[in-house]
Amino acid sequence: KTVAKTPEAAAKPKAASAVKAATDQEKGRPQGLSAPRAGGKDDLKVISGVGPKIETTLNDLGIYHFDQVAAWKKAQIDWVDGYLNFKGRIQRDKWIAQAKKLSK
Repeated sequence: KTVAKTPEAAAKPKAASAVKAATDQEKGRPQGLSAPRAGGKDDLKVISGVGPKIETTLNDLGIYHFDQVAAWKKAQIDWVDGYLNFKGRIQRDKWIAQAKKLSK
């Protein structure tokens, strides 16, 4: 005897896969802050390759400080690179090395 699936039951696998896709998409996303720390945000435009538009996008992701960028590992670099559609520009422009020097 086959049991007909209700529309709700049929939708559950799709909903679960959508949640998994969203979770996978967030893997590697750098931990952002809800606001800049006391003292205000750093001028991320000082990093070669970061202009006003990119700085705004980073701020929208909760990235406000050099030490945040300096702490990125490969997964975070890859995520931001993909999010910004940069095709390796973060590594070519050496954002991490620049941010490490600027955060000292």
